[in-house]
Amino acid sequence: MSLNDAGSVKSFLRTGPPSHYSSNRARAVKELFDSDYVKPTDNYRVFQDSNPLKNAAHKEALERFETKLKREGKLATHHLSDHQRRINFDVNEKEREVEEKVNKQKLFSE
Repeated sequence: MSLNDAGSVKSFLRTGPPSHYSSNRARAVKELFDSDYVKPTDNYRVFQDSNPLKNAAHKEALERFETKLKREGKLATHHLSDHQRRINFDVNEKEREVEEKVNKQKLFSE
C-alpha cells in the first residue's frame, strides 16, 4: 500500500462518501412528485376496488386461504390428539410395568 492510498483513505474518512449519492435520492424523489405521476385512483392501469375482476380474484383468494386454514387446523388437532393418545399409552404402559415388577417381587419373596 502506497502513501497516496493511505492519504486518500484518510481524506475519504474525513469528508465522508461522495455527494452524488444524495443527489440520486433527490432526483428519485423529484421523479416521484413530477407532473407525470398519476395517483392509483386515477391510473387506468391499476385495478380499482370497484372492479368486478379484482373483487372476484380477492374472493377466490380469501376462500383458498380459509380452506387452507381449516385444513391446517384439522391436521394440528389430529396431531395433538395423536400425541395425547401416545402419552396416555406410555403412562399406562409404565404403570403396567411397575405393577408387573411389584408382582414378580412378591412372587419371589414368598
